[in-house]
Amino acid sequence: RDAFIALPGLLLSTSRFDEARSVLITFAAAADDGMIPNRFDDRSDTTFFNSVDASFWFINAAFQYLQASGDSNTFMRELMPTIRWIIDSYNKGTRFGIHAEDDALITAGNNETQLTWMDAKYGGIAFTPRCGKAVEVNALWYNSLCLLAQFYADRDIESAKYYKSMADKVQSSFCELFWNKRLGYLNDCISPDGSVDESLRPNQIFAVSLPFSPLSREQQKSVVDVVQKELLTPYGLRTLNVQDTRYRGKYIGPQQQRDEAYHQGTVWPYLMGAFVESF
Repeated sequence: RDAFIALPGLLLSTSRFDEARSVLITFAAAADDGMIPNRFDDRSDTTFFNSVDASFWFINAAFQYLQASGDSNTFMRELMPTIRWIIDSYNKGTRFGIHAEDDALITAGNNETQLTWMDAKYGGIAFTPRCGKAVEVNALWYNSLCLLAQFYADRDIESAKYYKSMADKVQSSFCELFWNKRLGYLNDCISPDGSVDESLRPNQIFAVSLPFSPLSREQQKSVVDVVQKELLTPYGLRTLNVQDTRYRGKYIGPQQQRDEAYHQGTVWPYLMGAFVESF
């Protein structure tokens, strides 16, 4: 996840295309069951796949690599087969209960798993149990489908129609399920039982910052305005708004205390990039 979020800034904008190519090919070669590993163990050959969104960040970075480098040979030979494998696997179902439901949105995990980037857990307690349909996961899902539809538009009409049709259904369901008209921002997560988590978190900013957004211009502006007003600091975005009773503004103390604050208010600098692009 971190590698692909960082890759465009570190390796593409600096024209370090050989290194970018190496990173993308390494992860693509390690894909399993239609998923990109979230990390490699430093001391063994073990790969970990405990991330629902790393595969979508890989797709986004791969397309940015193609656009920046023009290396269509590597893209088609080394990356596109994995990209299509990911889409097919997430649609039909893969590990951790990841699959597209009838509304075409991606659901994942249960109370025992922590698959989004808000993964703090201590003593068996998950402090941000975002199982089900997470807002940024489905924003990334929509973006991936749109990137494929755009790519095939002048190359393969049938493939373009296929991915465009999927994207259209995701867009409709996304707006229906995640847009909170009363509050003017996106719900953070929809639990497997259908209950709605209205927590004001920064995860929604990716539904604006990515190349393709499922939201209308008015909805995008509303998201940016709310995030700017409630979550923006000089150092990044808060992971939860101050008014929330669960808010923890200081990341200090023993491990459990720090984990409790990790995604419950603590500011994360990396989110500033997505906010600036959205703004």
